Amino acid sequence: MVCAVAAATPSPAAAGALLAAEAALGAARHVAARRHRQHEGGNQNTQGRGGFQHRHSFRFTGIAGMPDLPFTATATRRQGLFGFKPRIMPESGTPFAKFNTIFYPRLFSAAAACHNRLFANPPPQTMTPILAFDIETVPDTRAVRLLNGLPGHLNDTETAEYALQQCRARTGKDFLPLHLHRIVAVACCLRWNGKIHIAAIGSPEDDEAQIIGKFFSLFDKYTPQLVSWNGGGFDLPVLHYRALMHGINAARYWDTGEGRFADSRDFKWNNYISRYHHRHCDLMDVLSLYNGRAAVPLDDIAKLCGFPGKLGMDGSQVRQAHQDGKIHEIRDYCETDAANTYLMYLRFCLISGRLDETAYHAEVQMFKQHIGELAASKAHWAEFAAAWDGQA
Repeated sequence: MVCAVAAATPSPAAAGALLAAEAALGAARHVAARRHRQHEGGNQNTQGRGGFQHRHSFRFTGIAGMPDLPFTATATRRQGLFGFKPRIMPESGTPFAKFNTIFYPRLFSAAAACHNRLFANPPPQTMTPILAFDIETVPDTRAVRLLNGLPGHLNDTETAEYALQQCRARTGKDFLPLHLHRIVAVACCLRWNGKIHIAAIGSPEDDEAQIIGKFFSLFDKYTPQLVSWNGGGFDLPVLHYRALMHGINAARYWDTGEGRFADSRDFKWNNYISRYHHRHCDLMDVLSLYNGRAAVPLDDIAKLCGFPGKLGMDGSQVRQAHQDGKIHEIRDYCETDAANTYLMYLRFCLISGRLDETAYHAEVQMFKQHIGELAASKAHWAEFAAAWDGQA
């Protein structure tokens, strides 16, 4: 990779040279991590003592006061270590600047100035879509009848009560095994490229298979950053079992690095399935340090953070609401849960450094403005907006 840098006059081209150096190092680290052994072009992999090393060559030219020198980005991964030891070196072998795995180099002051100047007025960028979601379920009475050999004359209410009584006898709780939950609503808050969309998927008339199919189709279209509250403990396993029962294809979602998509290799290291990967951010799991005893309810923590929290009903009331034919109210409630989850993700982005304070407040204000627009025509969003103002 050949890069031209003019140090006398900072320019986007010069800043681009620094970015190219960073990209070269990133490429070296990525290939070393994958433990590939190749010999192509300016790239070289070698297996050393207990580790793998990858070198990526590039060149800086036209730097004031410096000769034209080729440089090599090198990243090494040692067996038993999670980190890397990357560095930028002249090909003569004399170390030029060391890197660590968190802070990339400035290399030299001129390029650093170009870098800062470039990012003072960054070009428009395409953001990774963010998809915060929530599901609502009721007992799957058909499955309960089938698995327990119950007579067909029992209605859904009687069948559900039988299943709950059995559950209370076994566990002391009114919570059915995950495969006995039938999905009646999935709501999403989608943020992408300056837009926000909050809605329950499909229509109230859609059956479970249609709702699940439409949910997983979002991964084919957006490949989003998935966000949930206890999604790894409840929402996603339920979706898995129900998709399995209905035979719903979700190849993009299930990709773990061996798919047929152009970027499938990236999914080996960051996918939706692995608990400690970040393509799915289960906020409850992350914030509790993956310790169930430290988990807290979304409603409580949302209100403590100044957000509206749950409105209208809670999960324990969904079964009765469904029996009463209140599917619209269930979908509305599910939408507000997705909105609370998204707001909690924004706060998490603030404390984790993904957003600075200015960007965080801009995102929250944009979201609040969108809720205000929805409140003009939908009662549950008017209630949400009023609760939010009451928290201020």
